[in-house]
Parts: sequence; structure tokens; C-alpha cells
Amino acid sequence: MGYVPASQVGAELLFDVISTAYERSSVIVTTNLPFEEWKEVLGSERRTGATLDDVGTILETEIANLADLFQIAFQFLLNPGTTYQFCEIVMPGWTTDLAGAFVPGGNLPNPDNSVQCVNFTPGAGQIVEFLVDNQPPPEILSGRTIGFWKNWSSCKKSHGKQDPVLDETLAIAPVTVGSLVLGPTAVCGVVNLLNKSTMTNGTKKASDPLFNMVAQLIAAELNVKAGAGICPKAATAITQANALLVKYAFNGNTYSPKLTKADAKTANVDAEASYDRPKRAEVAIS
Repeated sequence: MGYVPASQVGAELLFDVISTAYERSSVIVTTNLPFEEWKEVLGSERRTGATLDDVGTILETEIANLADLFQIAFQFLLNPGTTYQFCEIVMPGWTTDLAGAFVPGGNLPNPDNSVQCVNFTPGAGQIVEFLVDNQPPPEILSGRTIGFWKNWSSCKKSHGKQDPVLDETLAIAPVTVGSLVLGPTAVCGVVNLLNKSTMTNGTKKASDPLFNMVAQLIAAELNVKAGAGICPKAATAITQANALLVKYAFNGNTYSPKLTKADAKTANVDAEASYDRPKRAEVAIS
């Protein structure tokens, strides 16, 4: 990009491609121009900024974790005097103390409410720092029900206007079901499993101890990823449940060999352990 200037229509089409790929796949753009000169090619640079009417263009993404002591340094060189956005992905129910934060594209249909952004305009040679203190849900002692995760998703069966919280949570932290790792592209399959059904066709398996355990397991993992506390008993139950699924080569639809009576009892115990005392913080699901 850069040898031949694009028309306004071409610039809009390019943005549509990047916007469609946003948070779905990676896009690599090569150019012989520095960032501040992109406007000479695209004809308009308004797409680089996030507002309530525009999701903007992601320049760089970093993840803070314990390994880096929750400190990250962005590498993308900024243009002095240009307004950018610092954005934070906030888990369902959590809050952020970013002052003046807004949802990019918040005025558009079906915005991603998990993203909170603030504007900043760096000066020449300036290092801009953000100190973020995200807070867990005020009712941290209660987990979300299986019904909540099924209905607050893009594959919900209800007719409500719930946000796709399940999709957003899976995008941030996929769940592990035996040897399966299920992210946002498998959200409908996850809903089926939460419904104690086969992942692909939705065939009911509520009387099957393994499918019953899977529903409890997924909800437990989702609650922990969304900020719920967990006690040693529930953590052990999650580990044992996944080990049992690996033992029987569970693929979301079938498993083999036939479940033994002893392992069926184990499956019921593990499901009960992660379901026990739903009003407590350490219990993963309710």
C-alpha cells in the first residue's frame, strides 16, 4: 500500500475489509509510507480513531499477566499531536477506573460493551502512562447460572436483547473440555453442551452422567474466568472432570468406551462438587 493512491471508495472498501476481520482474524498491511502519511493513500484518516460511532483501527494489542507483573509497554510509534485511544477489555460484571471511558462504536448496532477506551494525545517525546485498576463484580460471592451463560450469548434461544456475554468471555479466555479448547467460534456448540446436548446437532443427553458433568464443568470454568472465586474442592473437581473426559476421548458428541459404573459415579460427584453451595464465592457455578 502506498505506491498508488486509493480512491475514496477504495479507502472505504479497505476499511470494510479490516472492520469485518476485526477480532476474527489477523490482517497484515505493508506500506512504504510512515503512519502519518497514510492519509495520502487512504484519502481519510478518521478511521484510525475510535468514537461512539466508529470502532476505529487497532494499532497494537498487548496482554498483561503475572509474568510481566501486569505491566506492558506498547511498541507502536505514535504521531505527536494525534489523538489515539487506550482501550481495556473488561470481563463481564467487572468495572474499570479509566476516567471518561467510552465503548468504541457504542452507538452502532450490537457494540462490544466489553471494550472501554479513553482518548489521549501525546506530545513530542512524551511517554504516556495509564494505571488501570479493574474491580470484580460487587456480588463476587455468587456465580452465574447455566441459564445465564446460555441466554446471554449470540446463540440464545430466548427472545430477549441480552448482550453476547458468553461470546465475549470465550474470546478473552476459552474453556477447556477434556481435550477440547472452545473459543468464540464454538459458541453455539458451547450453548448446546450447557444444554446437556451434543455439541454439533444439539441432541439431548441429559440422562448421560458425562454430558451432565460437562454442562456443570463449562459453567464452572466460565464463572472462574469471569472473576468468581474458587475453593480447593471445586478446583479439584474441575481437574478431575477434564481428566475423565480425556480418558473417554470425549469429542463433544460422543465418547468411548462405554462409561463404567465407577466413572459414572465419579462424574456425578465432580458435577455436584462444582455445583455445591452456589451462594459462596469459592463455588464456581450456581
